[in-house]
Formats: sequence, C-alpha cells, structure tokens
Amino acid sequence: MTPTEKRKKEHIDLCLEKDVSSSITTGFEDVQIVHNALPSISKKSIDTSCEFLGKMLSAPIIIT
Repeated sequence: MTPTEKRKKEHIDLCLEKDVSSSITTGFEDVQIVHNALPSISKKSIDTSCEFLGKMLSAPIIIT
C-alpha cells in the first residue's frame, strides 16, 4: 500500500469511527430561489452565443 493509499484509508477509518461532523454550514440555508418561469419567451429568441479568446461560440463554456 502506497503512503497515499494508507493515508486515504486512515481518513476513511477516522470518519467511520469518530464523530467528525461540523456545525459550520455551507450557507445555502439562507438562499431562496424564486421560481420565475418565462412561458412567453420563445426559445429561438434566446441568444446564448459569446466571445471567448477572440472566437465566437454558440454557447458559453465553463472551465473548472
């Protein structure tokens, strides 16, 4: 078992054997998403194109 594999196993064992929960939240409990449907908008009228690095794209890209 490599040192990395050993450490990962130790981490899993720790989570299974000890109470490692936290009272810190993500903050999403304070977010309310309001549903606002747009039934009167034609999908064809929506332009999702964008320019990226000098190139036109038909839709935006996400780089993570």
